[in-house]
Amino acid sequence: MLVLRRLQELLSVPARIEADLHRNFIATDRSRSGRIPRDAAVYVLEATSNQELTDLPVASIDEARWRSLLKRFGVYQDGDLIGFDELLQLYMQTIGTLRDWFAPPEMLRAICKVARSSPRLKDRYDRFQFYSRDSLGKIYLCRDRLSKEARCCRQIRKDKASVPVERIRASLSRLQDLSHPRIPRVVEYLEDFHNFYIISVALEGVELMEFIQDSFVQSSKGPFLTEGWIAGVMREVLEAVAHCHVQPLGPVMHRDLAPESILLSPPGSAGTGSGEQGNQPHVTVTGFGLRPLFDMASLGGSLGLAGGTLVLGGFGEPTEAVPSCSLLGFLAPEVWRQDFGPMCDIWSCGCIMFLLLTGCVPFDHGLPVCELVDAIAAEEPDWRLFRNVSTSALSLCRRMLLKDDAGRPDAAECLRHPWFAAPSAADRVPRELRPETVSALMHYHTRSKFLSVLMNVVAMDLRVRHLRSVRPVFDQLDVGRSGYLRQGDMRVGLSGLGISSRNVDEVLSALTSEGLGVVSYGPFLAGCVDLVDDKLDHMLWKVFAMVDEDHSGEISVVELAHFLEAACGTNDSDMGDVEQYMRGVLDPLLLPTELVTCIAGDRDTATFEEVKAFVLSGGGSPEEGPLLGPCALEAVEEGTRSYTPSTDD
Repeated sequence: MLVLRRLQELLSVPARIEADLHRNFIATDRSRSGRIPRDAAVYVLEATSNQELTDLPVASIDEARWRSLLKRFGVYQDGDLIGFDELLQLYMQTIGTLRDWFAPPEMLRAICKVARSSPRLKDRYDRFQFYSRDSLGKIYLCRDRLSKEARCCRQIRKDKASVPVERIRASLSRLQDLSHPRIPRVVEYLEDFHNFYIISVALEGVELMEFIQDSFVQSSKGPFLTEGWIAGVMREVLEAVAHCHVQPLGPVMHRDLAPESILLSPPGSAGTGSGEQGNQPHVTVTGFGLRPLFDMASLGGSLGLAGGTLVLGGFGEPTEAVPSCSLLGFLAPEVWRQDFGPMCDIWSCGCIMFLLLTGCVPFDHGLPVCELVDAIAAEEPDWRLFRNVSTSALSLCRRMLLKDDAGRPDAAECLRHPWFAAPSAADRVPRELRPETVSALMHYHTRSKFLSVLMNVVAMDLRVRHLRSVRPVFDQLDVGRSGYLRQGDMRVGLSGLGISSRNVDEVLSALTSEGLGVVSYGPFLAGCVDLVDDKLDHMLWKVFAMVDEDHSGEISVVELAHFLEAACGTNDSDMGDVEQYMRGVLDPLLLPTELVTCIAGDRDTATFEEVKAFVLSGGGSPEEGPLLGPCALEAVEEGTRSYTPSTDD
C-alpha cells in the first residue's frame, strides 16, 4: 500500500522529519524564543504533514485532531507554548500511529518480537510472588538475582497497547528518569513477545482506603479523619502529579488516578521521608505514565471485537471508546471523548478529594456506562454534601472538577490554594470529619472489596467456551440497550452462562438498585469476562514460555502436540497447573493431533494468537445448544420473575 510505504520511509529516516519540521518551526517562531503558541504549532504540524504526505488524503489529519494531540503535551489554549523538541516528539508519535493503522498484522507481530540477545526476566529476577492485580495487569514481588534487593514487577500484556510498541519502549525508558519521593523509582523494563515487565523498587504501604479502614478500626478515640489529614494526603499526591506534568519531553500523565493508585505508609516507617509530621502518613503514587500507553479494552482485543461494538452496560460504542481503568466514575469528561491531556489527572484528584471529604463519589459508579458518561459530561456533583466541610475545600474541589479542562488549575496552582495552608480555620467547622462521613467511607471501601471478590467468584464459574456468548446472551435480554435488567432476566442470563444459583443470588443482592428492582450489569460483567480471559491468556503463555526459548510467540506443531498429549492424558499425578487448566478448556473427544491440525493446518508452527483464537472460538470444546433455551427466552418475553433454568439450559 502506498500510504504504508511512505510512512515507513519517513520513520526510517527520522532526520528528514526533523529537518522538515524544524524549517517550518523556525519560519513560525518570529520571536526566536524557541517556543510557539498552539495555533502556530498546528500550522507547523499541518504544513509538515502536507509536505511529507502529499497526495495521500487518507493519511491526513485535520486541525481539530492536531489540537487534540497538542493537549497531550499540555497545550490547551493559544496562549500555551510548546518547544521544538516536544513538537518533534508529537509528530513522530503521530507518524508511528498512522503506520500501525495501515500496517498488516504480520508487520505488527514482527515489531513485538525482541532480539534473542535481549535480557530475560527470570535471568535477572527470582522468587516471584503474586502481589495484586489492577486494571493494567498483574503485579509481583520479586528479588534481584545479583543485588538480592526486593523489587516489584508489573506485567502488562502487549495486546492492551493503544500506541505503537516503539513508543511504549521509549516511554518506559523515560519513566526511569522520574525521580520523586512520592513515585516508586523504575529500575528497568524487560519484554518478551507477549508482555512488558516494568521493574521498580519494592512497594511499601497499603492502599489509601485500606489504610483508612485499618486506622479507623485501631482508633480508640472515635473518628480520626480530619480535613488537615486529608489535605496532607492530597498535597503529596498533587506534588507527584506536578512533578510528572513538567517533564522535559512533555507531561507524564497517569490518566487512571484512583484510591487504588495511592499507597500510604505510617509516619516513621521504613521508606518514609523526614517531612511527615504528626500522624501524617507517607504517600506513594503508583502507575504514572502507563495508562495512556495501554488503553485498549482487553476484552475487545482478545475476542476480536476491536473496531466492532461491545454492548456491555448499554454503552453501544466501539470498544476503543470505552477506556480501561480502575474506576470509570473517576475519568474526566475529555477522557471519554479521547481528547485529553494532563488536566485529566486534576479531575481524578478532585474525585478522590470529593470521596475522602464526603464519603461519596461525585458520580454514581452503579449507573450503566451510558448514563455515567452523560452524568460526567453534563451534571454536577451534589455539592450539598460539602455542608459540613470548609468553604476552602469546596472552592478547590469545584475548580478541580470543572467540565472545561482548559479552565482547571494545574497541579502547581492547586498546591497554592489556601486549603493546604489552613483547611478549616476560616470556616470554624470541626476539624474531624463527621461520624456519618467516616461510616460512608467504610461502607464504600467494604462494598468495593466485596464486589472485587464477587467478580473473582463469578469468574471461576464462567467457562472459557462461554466468553463469546456473553454479548449475544445479554443482547437478547437487554433488547433496549438500557444497561439495566430486571432481576429475573439477570438470573436467566447468568444461569445460562453456567453461574451457580448461589453466586447468582449474591450478584443480584449486590447489584440490584435500591427501590428500582433492576440490575446495572455492564461493568461488573465485563470485569468477570476480563478475569476469565486474563487467566486463559496467562496459562497459554506459560505453555509457550516452557518451550519457546526466543519468546517469539511461536511453537512447533511437534512441541504443541507433545504438550497436548500430556494435557489430554489420563495420569493426573504427572500434570502441572497448566496441563490441568488446558484439559478443562479443550475438547476431550479430540486427539492432540486433531487439535493441532485445527490450529495450524498443514504448517510447521503455530502462533500464540492462533492457539488463543482457537480456544476462544469454542473450537476446543464440545458443541452445545443455545445458552438460552426456548423456556428461558419465553420467560423473558413474558416478564416472568420466577423462572429457574433447568440443567439442560
